[in-house]
Amino acid sequence: MRKTIALAGIILFLACAETQDCRCEPIEEAQKKGVMSKGSATPLSGTGTEGDPYLISLSGMTGQVNIEPSSYEYWETTGDLNLNGNTIEVANIQLFVNGYLNGGGTVNASSSTICIKNAIQNNPTIELDNSVVNENTNN
Repeated sequence: MRKTIALAGIILFLACAETQDCRCEPIEEAQKKGVMSKGSATPLSGTGTEGDPYLISLSGMTGQVNIEPSSYEYWETTGDLNLNGNTIEVANIQLFVNGYLNGGGTVNASSSTICIKNAIQNNPTIELDNSVVNENTNN
């Protein structure tokens, strides 16, 4: 019995002693690989088309974000859009928010459509110029 326990311990030690090559990189660096910046926003992936929208994380805004391409593009968030007292300015895009739009802060939209999967919370300021905001929508 002792030999079995000792053998199992040795096997477990050898299996766990092997080091693994794990790398963690800050999300900002991972986001920048292989994609170009659009205004002050850097998409995670996508081509900006209806079938493959630019994917962006806006769950913790720490400053003003501008997404203002010269031609119409499609954008989608990875989750909630949390303004955290900041401003997002969009023009010529359709933005689908996969969650809630949380204030306080400001949304300035020009020639754009903003679709929010859930609801608008905490009374953000929303300024629309030839734009539409829809709540409780599906992509």
